Amino acid sequence: MKISILIPVYNNEATIIELYENLIRVFNDTSFKYEIIFIDDCSSDKSSEKISNICANNKKVILVQLLRNFGQRFALMAGLKYASGDYILNLDADLQDPPELIKLIFNKIFKKADLIIGVRAEISENLIRRLTSYAQHKILNLLNKNYPVNGFTVFCISKRLAEKIKNVLN
Repeated sequence: MKISILIPVYNNEATIIELYENLIRVFNDTSFKYEIIFIDDCSSDKSSEKISNICANNKKVILVQLLRNFGQRFALMAGLKYASGDYILNLDADLQDPPELIKLIFNKIFKKADLIIGVRAEISENLIRRLTSYAQHKILNLLNKNYPVNGFTVFCISKRLAEKIKNVLN
């Protein structure tokens, strides 16, 4: 089984190397094949340079560079086009969600789920970010009763579901 990890990046030069090293440790502890897809959402720091250096040393790592800042959701959709894994999982580049979640999620995947979402028990963001997230989640709760009350940050989808999403995007 191959896992594609999608990581939207925006000015995350401080965490890129640590995130990559943690991911490699996780994958070294499993039998999964993997690819790591960093999607640089037009960072103004050295995120892209650090990722390029990683790519030069590991052919399982891909850098997708967006021409302008489109936002996290668009970056994930752009990365989805490059994913070739049997399952596709996203992680934020800021290490708020530890890469060790991969093992926990894949213990659930073996039950043949097409979608798993990870919801944080606590959110450690600044007040403005919490307020905008709260408003966004309230709207989404009104539109979809199955949407988690506080939203979610990590998801994992099957290749089958990813193909359906790609078809809708095209």
